[in-house]
Amino acid sequence: MEELRYVPKYIQIKKNLERQIKQGIYSPGDRIPTEFELTKMYGVSRITVTNAIKELVNEGLLVRAGPKGTFVSEIEQKIKSESIAGLLLPARGHLFGEFSRHLVQNLHAADYYSFVCDTSLLARHFREEKKKIQRFLSAEFGTLIVDGVSIFPFDLLLQKKDIDRLIFIFRFETSLLFPQAIKVLSDYDEGGYLAVKHLLELGHRKILVWTYEPQPEPYFYIHSLLAGCRRAFRESRLDPGESFSLETYDPERSNEEKLTKILSGPDRPTAIFAFGDVRCGEIFSVARKLNLSIPEDLAIVGYYNTPWCEKFDVPLTSISVEEESMVKVVRYILEDKMDFAAGETILIKPKIAVRSSCGADKSRKK
Repeated sequence: MEELRYVPKYIQIKKNLERQIKQGIYSPGDRIPTEFELTKMYGVSRITVTNAIKELVNEGLLVRAGPKGTFVSEIEQKIKSESIAGLLLPARGHLFGEFSRHLVQNLHAADYYSFVCDTSLLARHFREEKKKIQRFLSAEFGTLIVDGVSIFPFDLLLQKKDIDRLIFIFRFETSLLFPQAIKVLSDYDEGGYLAVKHLLELGHRKILVWTYEPQPEPYFYIHSLLAGCRRAFRESRLDPGESFSLETYDPERSNEEKLTKILSGPDRPTAIFAFGDVRCGEIFSVARKLNLSIPEDLAIVGYYNTPWCEKFDVPLTSISVEEESMVKVVRYILEDKMDFAAGETILIKPKIAVRSSCGADKSRKK
């Protein structure tokens, strides 16, 4: 009770009893010490103890049973399960490692206990990872928070009937319906728009988008990203067919040969929007070999605004998906500070973090 020494005595006692209940020292159905015993334990008056007990009874944590005494409410068992959050999301790397840690910290601050199932290897080892997720979902969670990337086994969630809240965070890429879920998603359309708009404002008219292979499913987030890119061109009254080109990289292999061919041609792009900061390493490497100066000869914009941005020869301008805003909204939902309806989608707008790896297209100025 040391940290509570400046608050009223009855609040100190209330908080101490509340902590003991949450720690399981007193379980649902247990009788707590009598008011007389509590006055001796805390060295306070009877009225002080009575006020503390009254507060806990009003909050539903304790139940008075007349001469039998005062007991921990059976509803406390439900409170415990509601306060457990299961997190199904990648938990490694510069982006998701920090994102998952930040989410866990905020859940703890909101009095939630969180357990993380790392889905980082889902794409590479789908069968084994699906079994791991299935075992994870057999536990009792009041809340599930899921990064709904397209490869996630959404069918397993359909079988999970005993959760109070289902929140999709970052992405939601499935045709399955989850009408009870709230979605707190990154706005990839806006991210693509901001990147290309920035390059267009600098005067670039030959822009390459360097990204994953777009998947056939219309809900795959790369499609949203490209839609935002095209929107920026249309807003500038430019024909995307003439100024915009798309090239895909292989995340498992070196792409330097492909990049060398693209950047050594007579009609090469003067700017590249690369989906993923880490992918810019190959671009910098090829540019050096071709004696292309960044940003004078080649401007680059990355995505996700990770620590990679500061590791290159020239600091990298990048799109921040505002992870902290996503986490804050989830916390507000759980603390009932924001009134969101089941099925609602909240899109978190990204921002551009401008550094010095962008420059004007000199050939256009001439």
